[in-house]
Amino acid sequence: MNNNLEDNWHTQELLLNFEASSVRLVVELMCNEFETMWVDDVSISAETFVPCPNDGVFSQDFDKEAVRPLFGYDISALGDLTGSVPYRLPNMPRSTLVASTEISTSNCQLGFSLWWDPKQNTALGTCDECRGLVEVPSGMDRAGEQAYVLARPYNKEAGQTGATFELRFDVISAANKAVDISLDIYLYSLEDTWEDSDNVRVFIVIDGNRDDPYVLFEEFGGDNDFELKDNQWTTLNEVIQFQTSSVQLVVELTSSHELERVYVDNVVITLSDPQPACNGDNYYQNFESIRPSGDLHSYSGTSTLMPISLPNVNDQPTVSAPSSGCLLGFDLLWNSEGAPSLAAAQRGVVREVDLSSQNGDNLFAMAKSRGPDDASLILQFANITTEWQRTQVQLDLYFRSVGSEFWEGGDFVTVSVAYVDGSGVLQTVNLFDRGGVYINQNFNDQWVAVSRTIETYTSSVQLTVEASTSAPGEILYVDGVIIESREIGASD
Repeated sequence: MNNNLEDNWHTQELLLNFEASSVRLVVELMCNEFETMWVDDVSISAETFVPCPNDGVFSQDFDKEAVRPLFGYDISALGDLTGSVPYRLPNMPRSTLVASTEISTSNCQLGFSLWWDPKQNTALGTCDECRGLVEVPSGMDRAGEQAYVLARPYNKEAGQTGATFELRFDVISAANKAVDISLDIYLYSLEDTWEDSDNVRVFIVIDGNRDDPYVLFEEFGGDNDFELKDNQWTTLNEVIQFQTSSVQLVVELTSSHELERVYVDNVVITLSDPQPACNGDNYYQNFESIRPSGDLHSYSGTSTLMPISLPNVNDQPTVSAPSSGCLLGFDLLWNSEGAPSLAAAQRGVVREVDLSSQNGDNLFAMAKSRGPDDASLILQFANITTEWQRTQVQLDLYFRSVGSEFWEGGDFVTVSVAYVDGSGVLQTVNLFDRGGVYINQNFNDQWVAVSRTIETYTSSVQLTVEASTSAPGEILYVDGVIIESREIGASD
């Protein structure tokens, strides 16, 4: 025994920051016949947990559950696994907690569960301290706090390959609500064992559709920038403004070594009423209120009218939407020049995370308008009533070239505004008008801000973006559209 503890009274205190239906204090002594320990003044007190109000906030910080002794989680104790894949792994005696209990859900916390997709593997071996609810180990930021950890869903040294873990949180009903999602992750890489086949992905399952996940984060062990993201806490945040019926947060891991880990903490999902950015004298469109699609758009029709108003089609990106308050409606038109169809390409509202800006991740894409003809695509925004003395129009354009395809002669982009002036005369002014060669030399793969102030009274204003490209890899993205009143004397 430590000599400093002998022949003295010592006070020991312990705070259990989780709910329990009962507690028992046990004092254990191992000594010989000449050694004695005295116990006195025992006190146990409790505080009542107050249920959280139904304020649309769902969270999980993993602090309300008790960390269990680390005896490892060995799936072999479950015997033969039968039924559908992936398997939902249960909590087991003498093992870390892998799924939430009633404590989690009764204290305003999101429930969670661990799922294993074994692929062709048949076993999941023991892995101490690397699956389930644990204390953050020493040497890491937040050491001693509680978090959830995932590691080694398969063992490459044993000839296994490709299995995945999924940490799934409760499905949340989100009808007609904006969804704000935040969580912290830590890519643990103590011995630099992460490889190309190792992968961490954080995504949202929207309306139960797991085939089209909304990805917040994805990183492969062999990526060049992996070392810029490992061994530090990173906060992921995403706001989903388009309509959904339900959302579910999932953290997925593929790794083969127990030191290839991802820690998860501070999950918060907040539901709120959508708040359009209206101030009474503005209209805008950033495409965030429209569900994006990763599918390509195509069209085949028999209309001889030009331009053709392209319809929305199930399982294709949205190309048309009505106005709603100050949110500008839009339509995609096609000057077909007699062409019978539009080949598959990016058109409509898409999500491009690598191009995200202050306007969000959603963009409107326009690509492959023509073959040997001179056909063009026209993104036409709603004609709005202004009655303003001075009108500011602005938008952002991104010119992308994919692979060996590039903007060239015959390609062009024109941005124009039609307005009715104080004399009732329809006027048109170009904000941007460039050919493909100039675009390739000056604007390729970069954002370009386009703006114009109409220095006269307008009774109505309509913005149009026209693009003509000959290949699916020649893409124009549109975002950040704003039409607003500018008081005379205000700075441009």
